[in-house]
Amino acid sequence: AWFDVRVEPLVLEIPKTGNRYYSVALMDAYMNNFKIIGSRTIGPFGGTFLICSDDFTGVVPDGMEKIASPTPLIWAVQRIAPEYINETEINECREIQNKINITPLSQFGSPNYDMLTYNTRLDLGVPDISKEPLKFFEIANEFVNINPPPAADEGVMSIFSRLGLGTGRIFKSENLSEPQKKGLLRGMEAGKEMINAYVQKDDNLYNGWVIPPKDGGNYGTN
Repeated sequence: AWFDVRVEPLVLEIPKTGNRYYSVALMDAYMNNFKIIGSRTIGPFGGTFLICSDDFTGVVPDGMEKIASPTPLIWAVQRIAPEYINETEINECREIQNKINITPLSQFGSPNYDMLTYNTRLDLGVPDISKEPLKFFEIANEFVNINPPPAADEGVMSIFSRLGLGTGRIFKSENLSEPQKKGLLRGMEAGKEMINAYVQKDDNLYNGWVIPPKDGGNYGTN
C-alpha cells in the first residue's frame, strides 16, 4: 500500500500474530526501509503506530508509537508466513491480515469513517512512455517536489537542475534544446541496460531464479 502523510498522520494497527513470522516494512519514496515492524523487531504482540512526516509536531495519542518518515509518500509492504500449510492456518493468517488497519488520525475511532469517500488518490498521470518518453521526467519531477531527495543526493541534483529538474522547479520538455532531449533519451536507454545487467549478474541467479540484490530496501545513493 502507498501512504500519503502530507495532510495528516496515519494510524497503523497490527494485532497479535502468535508464533508466525510477519512484518510490515515501511519504505520512503526512494524505496529505502526506515522502519520494519514485525516478529523479529517487536515480537508477536502487535501494536498501534502513528506514522507521520518528519516535521509533524502534533500530540501523539496515548498508546501509540510515533514513526516519522523521511518523505511524505511511504510504501508499506506487509508479509505474513503461515506456520503450517493447511487450510486452517491459512484462514488464521487471513484473519490476522484483515485486522491490520490503516486510518487517518482525525478519523481514528470514528464509526462514520469510510475509506472510499474520505481518502483521495494521488494522480500524477500515466502517460504512454513509448510515445512521449520525456513525460517520464515531468512525472519524476513532480514526485521529487513532493518528496525532497536526501541530502546525500545534493551533488547529483545540482547537475539535474541545469535541465529544470529538482525541488522547486517545473520541468517542461519543450524548454529543452534538441541536444538535451537526445541526451535524456540516451540516458533512459542506458539506465535500462544498467538495471538489467545488474539484475542478471551471476551473483543474483540461483537455479533459474533471480534473487533480489542484498542492498534491496537500502539503496542509498546507488
